[in-house]
Amino acid sequence: MPWPTLHFLRALNSGWEDPEQEAAVRAERWKELPLFDALAHPAIRATHGFEGNRDSDRFTIYKTATAKAKYPVWEARDIGSGPGWRTAVISHLSIRWSVMADRHDRFHSTATSLFSRQQSREAMEPTDKDVKLRALKLADAQYALDHIEWRKTIAMTVLHGFKGAWLSGGTAVACDIPPMPGEGDENVGYLIFEVARNDNQDITADDSIVTVAVTINPPANFFKGFGRDALRTIVGVLEPDETRWNPIESVTNPTSHLLCVDLSMRDVRALLFAADVEMAADVELRDPHPTTVAHYVPKREIVGSVVLGTSMRAACGTWFVSRQNPDNMPECNACLDQLEADSLVREILFRS
Repeated sequence: MPWPTLHFLRALNSGWEDPEQEAAVRAERWKELPLFDALAHPAIRATHGFEGNRDSDRFTIYKTATAKAKYPVWEARDIGSGPGWRTAVISHLSIRWSVMADRHDRFHSTATSLFSRQQSREAMEPTDKDVKLRALKLADAQYALDHIEWRKTIAMTVLHGFKGAWLSGGTAVACDIPPMPGEGDENVGYLIFEVARNDNQDITADDSIVTVAVTINPPANFFKGFGRDALRTIVGVLEPDETRWNPIESVTNPTSHLLCVDLSMRDVRALLFAADVEMAADVELRDPHPTTVAHYVPKREIVGSVVLGTSMRAACGTWFVSRQNPDNMPECNACLDQLEADSLVREILFRS
């Protein structure tokens, strides 16, 4: 999308939909603002999609301003509800810039006047400060994306580490926690999954059948900065209810830290399902529905929910947000239909 200049942002005296963003602009606290395409103003939304849709009716060359400026000036139209906005877009250093905006009924007269005068035209054009701020914001955005992908990698590591420990018949499984991109080459630490199973075939789905011990090493790395984010992701995948976790000091290794949690057959079944099943990735996020049953969720969905807090699509196709304790709900029969027959599930759960 075209990038707004600081002159452009300063001139937006009305129309802001986020008071905190407006206050930051008024105080020129530019570094506090999100990536500029996330700014809540219709004059900025008017330019969304510009690069890929310049043949759209929303984006046209404004001929009068173009003639005055002696370079192309595009007019971008806001199509949202309420009084529409128009935004003038130019090209500078091969970058598209939003340089002025006004309400639709005043835009043409304002733009013609501003682009007709060399002094006002030069005041609208991007400066070195605009170029530097753009580079800084894009770097911040890439950093945020890297952080999300890093947490997704950790969530996948936890799912597969748990599955490996479960199927190993008692053998501990170690997994490295990779470094955050751009933060050096050393791993944050490593996890050791150990599973103590209750192989009683007569237990119910809600009875505790396994104690999972997760060793984190070195523990200091997990209680500060990126390590805290890693720990939040680990706990969120295995058991989001932190009150069910028990911290235990390691007897054999005082430099390690153990976290233990008891899981039911239902918990284990859900984790194994999440570790194994990958559903189609071309499904758009949808508004979640209230749920009164415990669903099974494939790994792509559970990872997104833990890391981003997004709604999840269960195996049965229902979209929901994980805000309730599933232990207090009956299992979703439609989800169970997507799993293997119960006898086969038990065979997987209890094999050594």
